[in-house]
Amino acid sequence: KQWYQRRVRGKREIMADQLTPEQRKVIMVNYLPASVDQARLKEMFTEFGTITKVYLVMNPMTNESKGYGFINYAEEESSQKAIDKLNRTQLENKTLRVAYSTPIDGSKVYTKQVVDDVNVYIAGLPKHWKESDVTDKFSQFGPLKNVKILRDSSNESRGAGFVKYGNSREASAAILNMDGKVPEGGKLPLVVKIADTPKKTANTSLKLVTICSRCNTPP
Repeated sequence: KQWYQRRVRGKREIMADQLTPEQRKVIMVNYLPASVDQARLKEMFTEFGTITKVYLVMNPMTNESKGYGFINYAEEESSQKAIDKLNRTQLENKTLRVAYSTPIDGSKVYTKQVVDDVNVYIAGLPKHWKESDVTDKFSQFGPLKNVKILRDSSNESRGAGFVKYGNSREASAAILNMDGKVPEGGKLPLVVKIADTPKKTANTSLKLVTICSRCNTPP
């Protein structure tokens, strides 16, 4: 069964040749109707190839969909097929946005040019975690230049902290894979996002393409 009704012309938000092979296996689906649950989201995208992971982002307070999710394919060609077929198609009262997913800050933006030294903010850390625990979980996406857990005057963890990656590609991978996950020993999903947005300078011009993760109404 085809879940789309019509194709709307438009440019792909992120070009495949700007991504790594692993990044080309992951797509983000925006503007999903409230009726779409995780099972239906998977069903919509199964025809394009083998799915290794599907994740519908939920509001932990209301247990309702936030209107966007992620699909991980086993083959990068499957992502291309899904984007070509379903991007800007109509589903119920929404126009889907299907694109490669490379979040580079808290509002999910993509920078065409790689940025160096990116700080990532992490909230929802288990209170018993130490810097070594954070390093263990987040160093898999790239070498960490700095790890810091925020503490109160009694030296107790506040459940939040920062890690610094050498570049935005590594930070992107950490956000994509860790944001929204419930860590071992934790009760709430992690919030993982860019701590500070890279600024434009005279020598560096950044082209930003926003993939809104909070807006469920098409612009």
